[in-house]
This record gives sequence, structure tokens and C-alpha cells, in this order.
Amino acid sequence: MILQGLEKLLKLDKSAIFIVACFLLISYEPVFSRQQAPRGDYPDRLYIENPRRNSVSFRFELVNNLIVIPVSINESDILHFIVDTGVNTTLVTELAIGDSLALKSVSDVRIRGLGEGEPLDAYHSTGNTLEFSGIRGENQEVYVLKEDVFELSTHMGMEINGIFGYNIFRDFIVEINYGRRRLTLHDPENYSYSWWKETFWNIKPITVVNNKPYVKTSVRTEGNNSIPVRLLIDTGASHSIWLDESSDPNISAPENSERTLLGAGLSGNVFGRKGRLKSLNFGDFEIENVIASYPDSASIAPAIQLDGRHGSLGADVLNRFNVIIDYQNEQITFRRNLRYFRPFRHDMSGMTLTAPMADFPVYMVSYVRPGSPADKAGIKEGDQITSVNGSTVSNYTLSEMQGIFKRGDGRLVRLEIMRDGERIQVSMRLEKFI
Repeated sequence: MILQGLEKLLKLDKSAIFIVACFLLISYEPVFSRQQAPRGDYPDRLYIENPRRNSVSFRFELVNNLIVIPVSINESDILHFIVDTGVNTTLVTELAIGDSLALKSVSDVRIRGLGEGEPLDAYHSTGNTLEFSGIRGENQEVYVLKEDVFELSTHMGMEINGIFGYNIFRDFIVEINYGRRRLTLHDPENYSYSWWKETFWNIKPITVVNNKPYVKTSVRTEGNNSIPVRLLIDTGASHSIWLDESSDPNISAPENSERTLLGAGLSGNVFGRKGRLKSLNFGDFEIENVIASYPDSASIAPAIQLDGRHGSLGADVLNRFNVIIDYQNEQITFRRNLRYFRPFRHDMSGMTLTAPMADFPVYMVSYVRPGSPADKAGIKEGDQITSVNGSTVSNYTLSEMQGIFKRGDGRLVRLEIMRDGERIQVSMRLEKFI
């Protein structure tokens, strides 16, 4: 739950609300019905606070391939938001102990997105002020989930309070330097592409539909078939690419793919299969051995019905490039960085780790894939991992812990786990399953 006692506060005043959190992705993609805003001046636009500047540049944190920046809403405490091209409004998913947030003009709504569950109850608020790194916007629309279904902090190992993105990409030309972890927002009216970028960078057209960017490209299967696809460009999804098998008869999971938990959606867990593509075409680049996810059709039906896409292009591909996303001119400009040469890795243990207390090294097993090395070793959901190969887990972040199980096919890993107050020693041999 985000909050207790919130309903009582709402009864007192439906036009304003003060929220105090009392208690303590992955792929996800909320779907909202909202018309695309026209370009130009409109009440909820974001702008650079210093009128003498045409751009603002600042560092971001890169966690599980996702861009995280500090944000303030109505002069709140600093909140941490994921910058996500896959959502078209600001969504608050959780608040930490002691955090407070004052919202204006609140009403009840129901929203849904990827996942197997039912639509969720949320609060819709308008007329808010949003600020971050020299950027300001009034009349901002904010949704607040009544229940924290994402558990983003738990999955990312640091405090994450929400996701947003559309207004940033609508109001600026957005340059993402994944190599240096730097985000630069350019005023579209005063920005021109340098001859260097026009000459030596790749440029591909995009279309912006229902506030989201799409690109046409192609994938090549193990059978060497080239399949044209239309993909959502999704900076808020940590995966490489997902493809919908029901969107095209030529799209199907490889024979050696495995069914597993793919991530958490707004309406529940997303299950499906994982396999490898022979290659993904992206401009002049033929990216080989890309890990592809094939969600169960029931989990992604709401998104597919809205826009007819074949899938989405996630941050595990995007972060191998420095990119400029330009909604105004409907194009994406990109150049590979050193991350381009990293192999696409997957978990070889078959278990999903979470950190129930953000920024604190306690790591729990939240899912075990049947038949996986973790399953064969007797590891169960709810087990707490206390050491890896004799080293205490306090030496590792959640991301580093996850990385341990992505390297060394056939390598023996020794774990100490805590279960019902008892310490248990287990060993498992990592296994590359795709």
C-alpha cells in the first residue's frame, strides 16, 4: 500500500490532499487513454527556468538499464523517478517512510496496463508543479497508485517513487548519453543538429502516436528469416526487446526458448518465453544474439489493441548507443558507445532476487523458475541469501548480486541462505538456458 488513512483525508477535501507515507520494473508499461497534446504553447508545458539558457544538462543514475532522476512535486522532498517513453503521464507508485507529497484537485480513477490482473485504483490530480535540475512545469497531471504493485524500489535496490516521461519528450529534444550517464534537454526552438551528428550519426524516422514513439525496423530469426516490425521505443523497460507472437504469424519464440517470469506490469506479473534472435537491425547496425522476450498474449493484449505494435525496443539495446529522441521532427539520432560491445546476458540461476528494504543489503528470493539450477538446489521463494561464495552480501548492491548469476556458464556457486531462522548451505551450477 502507498498509504494508510488516505481515504479519510480525501473525505475532508476533494480539491486538495496531503499524503504522508507510513509504511514500506522489470518491464512495465501503463496504458492510459489520453489524447496527444498539440505542439506549441499549452498550460502544462515544461520549460527551462533560466531564460538565458537553451539547454539543461545533468547526470542521471543508471539502474538496471533505466534512467533515474531526482524530482520534486509541489516542493516535496526529493523523489526518484524513472524517465520512461512508454508512459504518457506522471505516475507516483510509492513513497518512503517520512516522505510527504501535497497534491491538488484529486479524483478517483481506474487504470490498467501490462499484466494478468484487474485494473487498479488510483488518484488523479491536476494543477501540480513539477521541478527537476533547472526544469519547471505548472499544471502538471499526476496519478498516484493506491497500492504499490510495481515494488520498483524492491526490484531495483534503491528508492524509486514513480515513472514519468511524455512531457519531457514532448517539450524538449532529449539527448541521452548512456556512456557518461548524462541527460541533456534542448529547447526545440533554439536547437540545430551539428554537422557532426548529421554526418556521422544514424538517423531513423519515428512516429509519435498516443504520446509514444515508434520505430520501424526488422529482426532476423535463427532460420535466417528477416521480419519487419514496428516497435515502441521504451526507455522505461530494462529488457532488450519483446515481441508479440499474435501480432504477426512470422513471429514466434525459438524452439530452445524457456518459459519464465518476464517482469511486473501495472496489472500484475508478466510471464512468457525468452530466447535469442539471430540479429536486430537498428540503422546501420546489425546487433547479434539479442535476447528477446515473448510475453503471453493475455498479458499484453491491452497494449497491442491500442496501437497495433509488434513489440517494444528496451533499454538493454538503447543503452548501447548515445541517442537523441526528437518528437518535434519525429526522428531518433544515435551513435554506438562502448556498451555496444557487451554481450547480451541473462540470469543463469533461475531465481529472481529483490531487496525489500531499499538501499539496504538484504536480498530475498521472490521467484524460482521450475527446473532451473536454483530449483534443483532446493532454493525456495522467501529464502534470504546471506553470502555468495563465502562473501557476505553486504559487499554487493542488488545489481551486483544479479550480475554474479549472469556470468560463467557451468560455474559452481556456493550460497548461504536463511530460511525460518535456520542457516542452510546450498550449491548450484549456473546454466545458460538460451
